[in-house]
Amino acid sequence: MTSGSPISAPHAPRCVGGFAAFGIAILLAMGAQGGDSMVGVGTFDHPPYQYLDSSGKPSGLDVEIFEAAAVAVGLEAEIRVAVANPTEADKDEVLLGTSYGVLRSDQIATLPYAKTEHTLFANDRSLVRGMEDLRTKQIAVIATNYGLIDYLKRHGFGDQLTLTLSPTEAFAVIMDDRAEVALLDTVVGKQALEKLPRIGSTVRIVESGIAPSERTFATAAGDSNLNQKLEEGILTTIRTGQYDRTLTKYLGATANAQKVSFGSATSIFKTIPILFGIVAGITGLLLALRYSDFRERTMDRLRELENRLASETAAQQELRLALARQQFVINRISTTNLVDVIKDASRK
Repeated sequence: MTSGSPISAPHAPRCVGGFAAFGIAILLAMGAQGGDSMVGVGTFDHPPYQYLDSSGKPSGLDVEIFEAAAVAVGLEAEIRVAVANPTEADKDEVLLGTSYGVLRSDQIATLPYAKTEHTLFANDRSLVRGMEDLRTKQIAVIATNYGLIDYLKRHGFGDQLTLTLSPTEAFAVIMDDRAEVALLDTVVGKQALEKLPRIGSTVRIVESGIAPSERTFATAAGDSNLNQKLEEGILTTIRTGQYDRTLTKYLGATANAQKVSFGSATSIFKTIPILFGIVAGITGLLLALRYSDFRERTMDRLRELENRLASETAAQQELRLALARQQFVINRISTTNLVDVIKDASRK
């Protein structure tokens, strides 16, 4: 078949059927089974979400939700501490506590399991009233809060950041006037202030609800089955009440504000391939039905034309026969008249 030529009738069913099969194959591939274990990867330097406890064991909200979700779907959970910010996930690996804002194109994320936002803290001598007053001011942030740093750079504050290693250091920076304000995760900042009573009374909250985000797990794009199992596991912990207990354990009074309505959230990285498979399958089915209907109508039309042609052919044959008979009669009449004329002339 040459390029640009129409699909012939014998080939059309194959093409339509192949299109439908392609869509169905996508859906079946989404359900392929994965391994029996998964590895959670994080830096564990961002309490209360992920950190190393006094015995060096990985702990925190991210860890506990990850492990509970794995157990709920019958998988063995392992934890690996990364030496730097993990940006890639190998097969069966899960990046803990990431967000959609820093997600790479070769990664997919689960639906979020916790909300986060940031609060602007300043010492009681500062005249700052909000983010609009910070265009020429230094802002202390925690160096491992990559999502927040990316947010600030995108909003034009990239040259004003003072990087710190902990909320305690961030508060020390603003108390020494090395930065005008500290912009910290709300939970992280408030929990740190509770442990610093000496400076707590001299630090005020300027503005909250800054750079809202959602914590999620991320896997390699090819690990959609692992991603799906994680979501199933989190849903199970929600039904059993373990999810609420974990949030309260690590987030305290802010647990309800941090809670995500998991079932109503939307993950575009997961729904796109599913929707594509459904659309491809439905399109193939509709094409098959339309082709079948078109073929049937075409055959009916051909049969009608054949019948009409047969009728017209019979009529033409009858007409030719009638004309032949007429011509025979005319010829006979003409010949008879000529003979009579000759006879009359001879008598005279």
